Amino acid sequence: MATVNDVVDGVAAALFAAFPEIKRYEERIDQGGNGSAFFIGLVNGGQTKQFGRRYRRTQTFDVHYFHLDDENRAQREIAEQLYTALEIIDLPDGRARTANMNHQIVDGVLHFTFDCDFFVLKEREPEVKMQAITQKIGLKVP
Repeated sequence: MATVNDVVDGVAAALFAAFPEIKRYEERIDQGGNGSAFFIGLVNGGQTKQFGRRYRRTQTFDVHYFHLDDENRAQREIAEQLYTALEIIDLPDGRARTANMNHQIVDGVLHFTFDCDFFVLKEREPEVKMQAITQKIGLKVP
């Protein structure tokens, strides 16, 4: 069963595969950093019961891209590449397709947002098994 941290790890792996030279952060940006960097932020998440033990989870992410020069051209080029790099996220027990991708540049920072939807199957609770049974066999005579 995939967790939120599994999805964050999958996003980080996808970013590393597409941009191995750019640092990635999940908690906070290193203020002393001298290079470009991605910050992976979870905006919100939710879960909807589907059927039986099956649930649909939806998580909205905002990947920030900080560039040294605050150059909008560089931001737009990265945005174009993110549409492909983050289309499918690998999870420990499968893959998740992203949806509702969009981007905007605010104060020199690229914000690339997307939803990641996937299904989880909760484990069954252990059932109580019958210990022993005795049965009487007899014949009814009218």
